[in-house]
Amino acid sequence: MAEGGASGAGGARGTGGTGGGVGRTGGWGNYFLTLLDRLPLPVAVCRSDGEVLIANPAMANQWGEAPGRLNGRNLLDLFRPRDGAQLERLGEALRLG
Repeated sequence: MAEGGASGAGGARGTGGTGGGVGRTGGWGNYFLTLLDRLPLPVAVCRSDGEVLIANPAMANQWGEAPGRLNGRNLLDLFRPRDGAQLERLGEALRLG
């Protein structure tokens, strides 16, 4: 992966960005990535199994990683649930829709 992730919304970035986990189709996707990059709160978009697809710079900073380095990791590597049963219920709800 390129320095600081990959090209972000609207062009190449040298110092940050969300990384290259989600395909960029243009249009609203670029607006979403720009918003995600600028949010001061840590945010990650994940699959129902916990795999991180994309994380914003604030999330990467929270874990001491460069943007794009959280992509492909599992949330359970980063967070420890207090109640395993609740985690199972949430996972089931996500799978069923």
